[in-house]
Amino acid sequence: MPVCEMCGKAAPLLTATIEGVDLKVCSNCGKFGRIKKGIPAAVYRKPILRSEEPEWAVVENYAFLLRSAREQKKMTQEEFARFLQEKESSLTKWEAGTVKPSLEAAGIIEKKLRISLLKREEAASATPNSSQRKDELTLGDFIKLKRRK
Repeated sequence: MPVCEMCGKAAPLLTATIEGVDLKVCSNCGKFGRIKKGIPAAVYRKPILRSEEPEWAVVENYAFLLRSAREQKKMTQEEFARFLQEKESSLTKWEAGTVKPSLEAAGIIEKKLRISLLKREEAASATPNSSQRKDELTLGDFIKLKRRK
C-alpha cells in the first residue's frame, strides 16, 4: 500500500497540488489542496524498505578501546593520529566519545590495531506505516494548517 507524502498514512493516494507542490496524498490530506484530475492515483513511489541483511555499526565502547590501544602503544594523540593516518582533532573527539568514527574509518582502524570496533546489527524489516519510528518526520509535521471556516 502506498504511503501519503504528507502524513505518512498507508492508504490509496490522490495527486493534489498543495502550496504549489504536486504531492501523492491520502484523501484526508487532499482536502488541503486542489486535487488534480486525469493523473492516475496508482502512480506512486514505493517506500524504501530495509533489507533483511545485517548492517554494521560502531560499538558503544569505541572511545575506551581507542584510548586503551593508544596507551598500550605508549603514544601521544599526535603520534597515534599520524600512525592511523587520521587528523588529531578527529582522534581527540573519538577518544572523548563525542563523535563516532565513520564505518570506513572504524574498519581501517580495526585492521591497523587488530581490535574490534564494528558489530553487526539486524535490520528491522519495514512496513510503510507500522514501522515508522517516532523520530521520523513527515511533511505533515512541518505544516501548520489553517482551518477553513
